Order: sequence, then C-alpha cells, then structure tokens
Amino acid sequence: MFRAACLASVVALLFVGCAERVGSASASQHVVANSNLETAPHWVRYKDVAEGAFTMDVPAGWQVQGGMWRFGYFDARWMMTVRTLDGAMVIRLDDVSVPPYALPGPSTGQAGQPYVKPQQFQMMVADYQTAGDYAQLYAKHRFKSVCKSLAQRPGSAWKPTPPPGASLGANMQKTTDASFSYVCNTGKDQRIATVYARTTQYGVSYGTGYWIVDPLISILATKQDEHASYAIAQHMFNSWSKSPQWVAYQDKLTKMGLEQIQSNFQAFLQQTQAQMAAFRSSMSAQVNGFESRMQSQAAQVNSFDETLVGIQSMTDPMTGEQLQVFTGPKSNYYRNGLGQEVNSDI
Repeated sequence: MFRAACLASVVALLFVGCAERVGSASASQHVVANSNLETAPHWVRYKDVAEGAFTMDVPAGWQVQGGMWRFGYFDARWMMTVRTLDGAMVIRLDDVSVPPYALPGPSTGQAGQPYVKPQQFQMMVADYQTAGDYAQLYAKHRFKSVCKSLAQRPGSAWKPTPPPGASLGANMQKTTDASFSYVCNTGKDQRIATVYARTTQYGVSYGTGYWIVDPLISILATKQDEHASYAIAQHMFNSWSKSPQWVAYQDKLTKMGLEQIQSNFQAFLQQTQAQMAAFRSSMSAQVNGFESRMQSQAAQVNSFDETLVGIQSMTDPMTGEQLQVFTGPKSNYYRNGLGQEVNSDI
C-alpha cells in the first residue's frame, strides 16, 4: 500500500526507490468540534493539498497535519499526524524524516553516509535492520521530547491488520515486522507509547539493493484511551487511498528522471572519451619525445666513437653523398685522382 507499492530500478549502476510515500515541499494543517473518545469518532475525508496524491479519513475535531513531501523525481514520501486538541493522543502514520536506505556497496560508500543523487533521491547508506531493532531505536527518538523515561512493556504490542490488496511489491527479498509499547513518564502523568514498524529489503538489477521502513506507525495515548487509539489508527490505515491522477503525474516525473539520468550518462561518456583522447595524445607526445632523446643520444655516442678512432662523417656538398674521412690538421677535404679523400688548406 504505502512506499512498497512503487519501487523502481533504473539504468546502469544506478538504483532508486520511487516509493508511494510521495511528498512535496509543503504540508497541510487543519483543525476539523471537540473530540470525544467515549464514543466512536466522526470522520471527515482529508485530501492531500500538496500534490493531490491521496485521501484518508481523519477524526473530525482533531488537529490534522500532513501531506506529501518530494525529495526528487523518484523519492516521494508522505506522512499524516492527527492529535486531539488537548494533545492527550497523537497518532502518526509514516514519517518523512525516515529515508529509503541503500545497502553498502562500491557505488554507495560506507554505512552512515548520505547517498544522494540531486533531483533524483536522497537516501542513507545502512545495513538492513530487522523491524524489532528499528522500532526500538525509533521509539527512543520519536518520544524523547515528551517522555522523560520509557519503560518497555512485556510482550508484543498492537499490530495493524494490512488492508485488503496490500502488496510488498516486486523484487522483495526479506521482510520483518515488530511492535513495542512503553510506559511513558512525561513528568506530569503516564501515557502509553507504541511503535509498529515493518522493514523490507529489495533487490535491483544493478547495485547492492535497498530497504525501506513502511509502514511506520507511532502512537501516544493515555492508558484509558490506548485501545481507542489503536482502532483510530487502523481505520486511518484502511482508509488511505491513492489518487489515479497522481499515479499518472508520478509516471511523468519518473520518465523525466530517467531521461535526465540518460542525458547525464551520455555527457559522462563524452567527457570520458575526451579525457581518454587527451591521455592518448599526452602518451604519444611522451613516446615521441623519448624516441627523439634516444636518437640524439645515439648520435652523440656515435660522434664520440668516431672521434676516438679519428674518423669524421661528412657530406659531399655537390652530390650529397655520405662519406667518412680521417681527421687531420687541414680544414678542407677533396678526393684525389686515386679516389682517396684527403684534407688540405685548398
């Protein structure tokens, strides 16, 4: 249903997750009437105002904040948070601060580093974590500003029932889910904090693969409203519906992103070819220079050898003939009638 529904791998040595958690740079906030948890809440239909990507039931009279956040052509995330006006209950479905995770590999770098392709996606490099490990770490981070202490309750906590037709998507390699609840001491009272997470790893045609956390649900409620909070979260979870118009919009963005990747790859190839041509030219110049130096050195050695044995190489200025003569005290040479080269002042 959520991010797992739209996952894509792209061309040569590059992979992206185009999760269904699409986003935009803005979110909406509304107050929709006082809540009354003693009876079933009234529901109103909420529509994402950022990209019109989805609709969902939310409790009437609650503070509602959420929508879509877009981090690139392929990286789109959504989140919905609802709370009672007195803040006694807070329910969050998904979290835009949680990115998709790239498994460490030669093209991604080491774990803990950002893996970002401008205008395409913003991921983090991390080894796969089970849902149990991730949920416990997330709970400490999620509730640290409210809970002065978190004491884990024994046993597994509430888990949502997947909506009909929910699918983990293609190329799924492994998945785990877990939930935990805690006694949260706020300093004024005690509340129940609950986190449910599912982590799923996917393979890709190129690269090492990636994994996502979806769904990720966190709830803070009083002890008396604990079970009511689970029912509200489940209803919201079931009512989430993706817009067909947004699907077409995302398909266009995906196409644009792939075209940009292809264009960048062609530019990279041209740059590489230019660099290789410059390298070959530089190597050719070095080889030619080496051969020239070797020829000069050979000529110098040959001249030295000729000096040692008293021979000098000459060229006949009339015929261009190459010949060798014995060196002597005179500066001019001629060939006598016997065909011998002799030196003379004339």
